[in-house]
Amino acid sequence: MASLRPIYFLITNGSGKSTKSHKWGISKERFARDLKTGLGEGVPPTAVTPKPTTSTYLKSARQVKATTSITRYHDVKFEKKEKTYPVGTIFDIEKVVTYGKITRLLLGNGLYITSNVKYVEKLK
Repeated sequence: MASLRPIYFLITNGSGKSTKSHKWGISKERFARDLKTGLGEGVPPTAVTPKPTTSTYLKSARQVKATTSITRYHDVKFEKKEKTYPVGTIFDIEKVVTYGKITRLLLGNGLYITSNVKYVEKLK
């Protein structure tokens, strides 16, 4: 396989003078300057801040409190609804079960609720 190299061509800069340019129409000098300072004339580079990595699901809990209305389910896939409970309901957790990349909370009676921290608050 042949090595891939950038294609150069000549462009004119308004005065009729031609300058050698990269295939995207900017000079090597401009490209080097943009690498140092960011895109545009004199624009400082922007710092990319990563999103904070906070857990969306509880990994361990013995007791949780509902922060929104919560539905109990018969299966870990959340296909068979059982009953919906109001805000403030406290649930005792038997164990935390993994389903794919998320976790579910298994109750003492064999039913499941979400472990999403938007809907439940860990008490114990």
